Amino acid sequence: MKYIIAIMGPSLSGKSFVIRRIMANVCVGFTPILISKQTNRELRREEKDATERGEQIDVKPVLQFTADLMYQTYGKRTGTTISELIDKTNDGKTPVVIINDIMAMSKLKRECESRDPDICVISIFLFRRIPVRNDFFEESRKRGNVPDEETEQRYDKAKTLYRIYIENMHVFDYVILNAITYPEEVIEDDGKIRNSIIDNQIKAIRDNIILKGIRPFKRNNHYKPPLYVITGNAASGKDELIRATIDLGKLYAEAVPKYTSRSQGSDDGPEMICKYIIDEQEVLNFKKKLSCLNKK
Repeated sequence: MKYIIAIMGPSLSGKSFVIRRIMANVCVGFTPILISKQTNRELRREEKDATERGEQIDVKPVLQFTADLMYQTYGKRTGTTISELIDKTNDGKTPVVIINDIMAMSKLKRECESRDPDICVISIFLFRRIPVRNDFFEESRKRGNVPDEETEQRYDKAKTLYRIYIENMHVFDYVILNAITYPEEVIEDDGKIRNSIIDNQIKAIRDNIILKGIRPFKRNNHYKPPLYVITGNAASGKDELIRATIDLGKLYAEAVPKYTSRSQGSDDGPEMICKYIIDEQEVLNFKKKLSCLNKK
């Protein structure tokens, strides 16, 4: 079995960092290689700095496109060549590419898997947190030469991508949670930089799927697991994701409610079935009675 890893995620979700961690998890049977996409935009300051340091980045400016898988982002075109990805798999590599367009992601899976039945495109959505406008302008200042208009577009598209994921979750095989409540980079004694949360998720995909040669379940001409299990730290947006699934993903998913023995809160929705349901007015009345008794 041959694999291609395609990652989709909004701005500030940590795509570059996750790719670095994927590259660091090379082992026997898993040799990831980053595929740089063609683009007609100029490199940002941070990308120029990385190139000068000899680091590979995920885009390369071109004057004329040769790519056959194209999409447009922030008014600029981006593309990759499907045959290049397939050739890398034939060389024993696992190509890793960022595809930030849902139609392009669907086409990539369809085209690669139809051209070579032994290829499996593993599609991953990268989740970090709900976009905050000020974060985007702060990040643009760090990146350099990013116009305010493009920053605003990046923020708007980041919000849109979360909705796109919910409405098209059947396209994705996995979600990687880039938890922001823990340090992103941890320097170990050997001098290497790791992130236990990210690395554990990457290793799960690498070991359980790629190294074992298992293809994700196929359903309705799309590869996906038959069951999505949502996990996350406190305040990571689990309830919001479930409610969005209930509202927007009715054609593809059904939310199974969870039972709990705690009292029902005012913000609990149909995703939670509580043993005790307390009327807030009754609570207020009870508190008033206690207050009167205490005064007596």
